[in-house]
Amino acid sequence: MRSLRLFTGFLMLLSISLNAQIAITNGDFETWTNGEPFFWVTSNVPGLVSPVTESNDAHSGASAVGGEVLSFQGVPFGPNLTLGNLTQAYMPISGTPTALTGFYQLSLTSPATDSLAVVLLVLDANFSVVGQANLFLRQEASSYTAFNSAVTYSSSETPAFVQLQIVLIPGGGAASVGSTFKMDDLVMEGITAIEPVDNVVPGAFAL
Repeated sequence: MRSLRLFTGFLMLLSISLNAQIAITNGDFETWTNGEPFFWVTSNVPGLVSPVTESNDAHSGASAVGGEVLSFQGVPFGPNLTLGNLTQAYMPISGTPTALTGFYQLSLTSPATDSLAVVLLVLDANFSVVGQANLFLRQEASSYTAFNSAVTYSSSETPAFVQLQIVLIPGGGAASVGSTFKMDDLVMEGITAIEPVDNVVPGAFAL
């Protein structure tokens, strides 16, 4: 009987551990409509320029997201993704995010200056920033490489929402034409639930 109780306890701990990391809505980038990833807002301008595209070179599943700095009307036009939609630039969560993980490929035309930024903001119920994880990837990778960006907290207020942005940024001026990335399988550690809802949109979020 004692062994049974110990085994049951182990299963409960295992369940808690597994539930402590949640895939972000369409963080595997498997769902696309008309060239746009579901529940992500991109910098694409339909019919004119699309720096964000679906890639069949996936870490898992059938699709990943790809980004490339293009030349549009003679100037660099870069990829930018923000989690959410046009009426909701955030995700409600349960639990306390501890890290954002995922997989990426990266090729930089100007590796000395450009980088791939992955910025996670943790917000309280009043949409004030209580924590963040800022990752600037500069190490080029021709195959999928794991990343883990830990969340640092500046407040003890209870987390209620997260905002997430992915963008190729320059060291100065505009990002270099030809820089590319792929990203897949984004997961948030430390939370027990994450669900999209349409509600009040917090203040603007931009790098």
